Amino acid sequence: MYRDGARKSIWQEEIRKFSSADDFNIIYDVAIVGGGITGISTAIKLQQLGKKCILIEASNIGFGTTGGTTAHLNDFFDTTFSEAINNFGLEKAKLFAETGQEAIKIIENNIQQYNIDCDFKRKSAYLFALDEKQEKQLKDIVDGASKVRKEMNFTDEIPFPIPFVSALIIPDQAQFHPIKYIKALSEAFLLLYS
Repeated sequence: MYRDGARKSIWQEEIRKFSSADDFNIIYDVAIVGGGITGISTAIKLQQLGKKCILIEASNIGFGTTGGTTAHLNDFFDTTFSEAINNFGLEKAKLFAETGQEAIKIIENNIQQYNIDCDFKRKSAYLFALDEKQEKQLKDIVDGASKVRKEMNFTDEIPFPIPFVSALIIPDQAQFHPIKYIKALSEAFLLLYS
């Protein structure tokens, strides 16, 4: 899979193209544009709910963001919980905090339901600071996380040979092979489709 003509995803060899529908006279309830993890997950969920879906992808499954992912699944985000609290209030920030773990559980449930072998493992994540400015950011991240009841703890050790000023361990995260996952989910979607 060539993502932009110059770069290859590390998952590139795992992709295969899916054939297009033979009959373009079918009327669908929903058209989903994009064959990444979001598009395929939405399509299969709607199929399960009885909607007739067509999935449209310009290139091949996993071509965009999914194909370039780092393959870690986490329930903390670029927008920190402190920022969410400041911008939207504590109650909405708590809902925001719950969504990450819900997303991981959806993936985990799909893996079980469709018997997908995609190297899924629950693991801890680490954030670390290289200087005092980043250390202040980590303290803010932990402060916001505690307000929304998200567990993050300071640790003296990380599993990387990198010098650091301070570090966090965030339990109950996950990793997987995203292309193996969406490839199997696509095949399940096609079985539901037929």
